[in-house]
Order: sequence, then C-alpha cells, then structure tokens
Amino acid sequence: HTAMRGLFFQRQGIVKEIEPGLNYPRSHHPDDKKWYYDPDFTFWKNSNHGLPGFSYTRQVTNIWGYYFDAGDWDGYPSHLVVPLGLMTLYDLRPDRFADGDVGNRYKLAATDPAWIDEGSDGLPDVLNEAVWLIAYCRRARQQLMAQGYGSGGVPDYTGRDAGADHPSWTDTRAWALTAESPDATYMYAGGAAYYACMLDECHNRTHPGQRHPDSPAWQAEAEAAYAWAAAYIATNPADNTAEIERAKAVACAALYRLTTNAAHQAAMRAIIEADSERNTPVWITPSRTHFAAFIYLLLTY
Repeated sequence: HTAMRGLFFQRQGIVKEIEPGLNYPRSHHPDDKKWYYDPDFTFWKNSNHGLPGFSYTRQVTNIWGYYFDAGDWDGYPSHLVVPLGLMTLYDLRPDRFADGDVGNRYKLAATDPAWIDEGSDGLPDVLNEAVWLIAYCRRARQQLMAQGYGSGGVPDYTGRDAGADHPSWTDTRAWALTAESPDATYMYAGGAAYYACMLDECHNRTHPGQRHPDSPAWQAEAEAAYAWAAAYIATNPADNTAEIERAKAVACAALYRLTTNAAHQAAMRAIIEADSERNTPVWITPSRTHFAAFIYLLLTY
C-alpha cells in the first residue's frame, strides 16, 4: 500500500488527492506550459540531460501522464520497468489483489467537478497503477501521429534536466519531448501486450473463457509498436544495441504470451541465447532480461 501510494504521487499531469481536503496541484501539463517535440534529437544516443541542440520549435499538445523521476520531474524509458513489475506481482497472485486496495483519486484538471476514483472502477488497483505509464506511451505515440510529427514510435525522453528550489507545479520552463526510439517503443510494446494479458486474466475470474473488452485494442497497440521498432532497426541496423535487443525480448515474451505466435517465442530465445551478459549482475534489478523470463515462465504458473 505504501509503495503504491508513492508511485501515485509520482504521476504527472493530474491533480492528486493526498487526503480529503489536501491535494497536489497539476504540474507540467501541456495546457499549462509549452511542450515541444524534436524528431532530430535522439536522447537514447546522446544521453545528455542538458539537451544541447534541442529545437524548441514544434509545439505539441494533449501529451501527458508519465512518472516523474528523482527531483527534476523528467521521464525515461527505464521507468517502464514499473508497470512490468506491478503486472508481474499481479500475475503471481491475482487472487490477492482487488478493486479498492489503495483507492487513489485524481482529477484531470482542478476545475473538474468530480474525482476519478480508482477504488471503485471494477479493476484491481494494482492494474490501475500498472497501466498509467503504458497509457502515457499510447497517448504520446498516437498524438505525435495525429499532430503530424510521429510515424508510430514512442518518444524516449520527456522533460528538462535539473529541478529547482520550488514546487513542480510552479516550473514554467518549456518541456522537451525527444525523438521516437526503438528502445522505448519495444518496451511499450511489451507493456501493452502484458497489460492485455493481465486484463484477460482479471476478466476470466468472473467471465471464464472471455477476453476483457479492452484487451484487443491493447493487443493492436502492442503489435503496431513492435512493427514500428522492428522496421526502424531493419532500416538502421547500426543503431541496434544490446539494451534494445533486451527490450525486444520483453516485447516478444509478452506478445507470445498474448498471441501464442511461435515466431515471438523463437525471437525471444535467440535474443537471450545471444546475450553474453544476460547473467551479469546490475545495480538495479530485475533487468529487462529478467522480465522477459518472468512473463514467459508465468505461462505455466
């Protein structure tokens, strides 16, 4: 419960209820400050938080809803391990999680007359939290295409480096949204496919043998994102990296779990077998390779 509340308070772009009568104001929303997209600035290659050379010329709207990072309010593709971890938790013991476990409430804007109550929407609260960042990726992917900037991928970085000595909702700096990347897009494909699986798992508890009504749309999102990332790497093979391959393994594991398409199983196996560092300890675990294994192995749990 404590961890879930902590994650809730890291959500961006909404008014969050701390307790009745005490709220966090909305911050960093494109209705309140300017956001810009630069299709030529690839954060996943530069890895420079200062964003030198970023072009603040293409303003975007209707993109919001990621998780804040540390104290400087930006977002990274690495944060997609959060929904993967929450869904793995639910996947292990779906009978232990229910609607109302946490009961987070928020508004999209302070002027909205009513709260959105996740404790009474019919979905286990852990899945409400799990979909938060995945839904952001969907929103960003679709809005970039709708606004004529994107081609179907997910941008890999949101924000500006370095926070300030004032609350987040008073930060008026222009916000940066960097180029679509295969890394973020593969991770999103895996998250969307895994979420479809967990929706079906949840729905099957009361409707045996039936898919959740929202599951097919998430499957379509996962497949479209996977196709975009695969096409990007096929066209730009020099851009491929071990981490991108590991992100692809996550997507393959979740898509195989969802569709039983053996091609995804074979691709995941080839990636893991070719990864000479798959067992190397890292400072933060579990890794992408671990999540691919979790998703795959829980088929038999």
